[in-house]
Amino acid sequence: MSKRKIFGEIPQEVSENIKAPETAPSDKRISGRTKQLNFKVREEFYWKLKNRAMEERCMMVEVLERAFERYEREKQVEAEKELEKYRKIIEPKPKKIISHPNKIFDCDKCGASFQNETAYSYSASLTKFARTYCSNCVEG
Repeated sequence: MSKRKIFGEIPQEVSENIKAPETAPSDKRISGRTKQLNFKVREEFYWKLKNRAMEERCMMVEVLERAFERYEREKQVEAEKELEKYRKIIEPKPKKIISHPNKIFDCDKCGASFQNETAYSYSASLTKFARTYCSNCVEG
């Protein structure tokens, strides 16, 4: 028996897939990945990875990508913790309140007017821009 009889006659028409490859059926999992990555792993790791991918109904590369993303996040957290060791928190020094006796002023907190009273301020001199406080409103 000749091979032609086994396989039948040679087709004379051209397949639609060959005419228009962009409309040919394709794998539904095409993911836009274009870079080839090949490496050898231990067989035990291979089967763990393959089983995890099957459990999650995804490709093995997707499991690896997720694992790497988590690894990157953990490394970032570690780096931030390391930097925290070197950060010094400087507490602001408390402001000193200065009393100015026998002054005419308006309290900047309560708005009351005072004559010949003690004005309190964080400023050493009472200029028109210095905030003044009465004895009831002194911040401290």
